[in-house]
Amino acid sequence: MSGNSGGAMNFGRYVRRTAGHQPDAEAVVCGTVRLTYAELDEHSDRLATALRALGLSRGDRVATLAGNRAELVVTEVALYKAGLARAPINARLGAAEVAHLLVESDARLLLTDAAHLDVARAAVSGSAVRTVLGYDGPSDLGAGYAETLAGTEPEPVETECDEGDIAVLHFTSGSTGRLKAAVQTYGNRLALMRKSVMSADTRVGPGDRQILAGPVTHASGMPLMGIFFAGGCAIVLPRWDAEEFLATVQRERATHAFVVPTMVNTVLALPNARDYDLSTLRQLIYGAAPMSPARIRAAWDLFGPVLSQGYGCGETTSGVLFLSTEDHRRGIGGEDEELLLSCGRPLAEAEVA
Repeated sequence: MSGNSGGAMNFGRYVRRTAGHQPDAEAVVCGTVRLTYAELDEHSDRLATALRALGLSRGDRVATLAGNRAELVVTEVALYKAGLARAPINARLGAAEVAHLLVESDARLLLTDAAHLDVARAAVSGSAVRTVLGYDGPSDLGAGYAETLAGTEPEPVETECDEGDIAVLHFTSGSTGRLKAAVQTYGNRLALMRKSVMSADTRVGPGDRQILAGPVTHASGMPLMGIFFAGGCAIVLPRWDAEEFLATVQRERATHAFVVPTMVNTVLALPNARDYDLSTLRQLIYGAAPMSPARIRAAWDLFGPVLSQGYGCGETTSGVLFLSTEDHRRGIGGEDEELLLSCGRPLAEAEVA
């Protein structure tokens, strides 16, 4: 599964392989859009082929500026297939910050949605961006995403990369002012995928369905390739809404979910939270901030014995620590209450010093 050290590899082949095993299984659900593995494989091949036709080659940077949508997931897979580096920009940033990140990343192409066209228009001048593709159709900035895919024959794309090639420029404010890029290589992303499929706690395989509640451009997108490798389904929420989250668990029969503590708090504040059938959930992973023991107990009471906590950051390129459901059980049961103040043990091959 892992490439040789420094050896040739391509991430997209894992999607192609799962599409071969289960072409009709759902891979991505987002709003009204539902993509099977066959469709995810084909759409990402079309986009990768189109990006090559636009003159992009291995190592070139491609930026995205959009809210959660299925096309963002297709884009990520396409960029892996084409050996390109993804520069995901937080959809809440203003034009000046977006302009800074476009220059910082040296992006040659930008994919954006209708809601961000004005910001994109202001931000691209002065950057290396030569092409803008619109997720919601053509605009004065450039061609439409769907139109571009429709006009491209899907050829299987598999650009060989080295583990040291840049896969993602993960923008973070770090500890000082301006946003800067934490570099995640293809080797880093492979390690992340390996960690997520090695553990029974985090593996999302055939028949499993994981809700990704935050922006998939950032931490919430980290599980995607692990899900596709193992053959599960990624349910991407277009935006956060506590009641819609519960309705989605019930409607989609979700087995896993990845949330942040503020999301859990908004769910706990709902007077009708217990009206929803959450019985399919086997794993609710929270992370990105601490959660108080009182909140953990309240969430355990609502969701059942399914909580686990992950800790990691853009600079570490993947998850580092994991507090398992069994750890939660021991903490909540009074065996070792201090466990509820911990963010866990080193995950898989991670080492903490």
